[in-house]
Amino acid sequence: MSKLLLVLPVSHVDAREMLNTVKRIKFFNDKLHHPILVVATQLASKMEVLDDILLELSALTTNISTHVLSTEYECGYPKASNHLFISTCEYLESVGNTLPWYFFEADNIPMKENWLDIIAEEYYANGKAFMGPIVSRSERTIRTSKYKDPILNGSSIYPPEILELIPILDGKNIPDAAWDLVISPYTREDLHVTNRIHYYWNCRKMIIKDNTLLGVSGYRDWEKHEFTIDVSNDSCIFHGCKDGSLWRAIKLRQHS
Repeated sequence: MSKLLLVLPVSHVDAREMLNTVKRIKFFNDKLHHPILVVATQLASKMEVLDDILLELSALTTNISTHVLSTEYECGYPKASNHLFISTCEYLESVGNTLPWYFFEADNIPMKENWLDIIAEEYYANGKAFMGPIVSRSERTIRTSKYKDPILNGSSIYPPEILELIPILDGKNIPDAAWDLVISPYTREDLHVTNRIHYYWNCRKMIIKDNTLLGVSGYRDWEKHEFTIDVSNDSCIFHGCKDGSLWRAIKLRQHS
């Protein structure tokens, strides 16, 4: 079986949401056949909920490792997120990681059994360095942004040699813009866009009707829009639901 390293980044802001995410993983999988790395900020490492996360994960696999960041950078979005991601890249290089890895943020929601096996198989079959969903942006954002489409969402699959492929990832120079925007000129050169992982930012009011996922994405009035996704066969992960509505819809669908 092709292996991915599942990386679970945990900050003090989303630690409790990550616990919910791990429980959702267990809903679909009795066991995971892939190694797991939990990367925690220093503040998160002092929270009892981190122990709860590790306890829940221990039921899925014994192949779990943890890493607490050596420096703290809890200064708000996007720099704190950038620091967590870049520090993860540097740590994986320092320990000689040879596996592609899935940076699995806390608002990712599994949608079917064996989702990680399916995603790993697709990654290896396509032979690209990067794999994930494309960021959906409003026309206004596209017009005003210096970052051009396509942009790979940050919660995606990365190669073990990421620091060689993207030399601008430097822990001494944390970018002011979100890392997925900053590295987009590099990722788009060797990118496989998957239909198994969906991403819409800040989604709410999500329902599943006749194998169609419906929801509302966006935060500010000018960027809010409704969307639909066919989830009949391929969908493994949805990233971005903020109000719990998708998980309620998934459980209702499973039990119907």
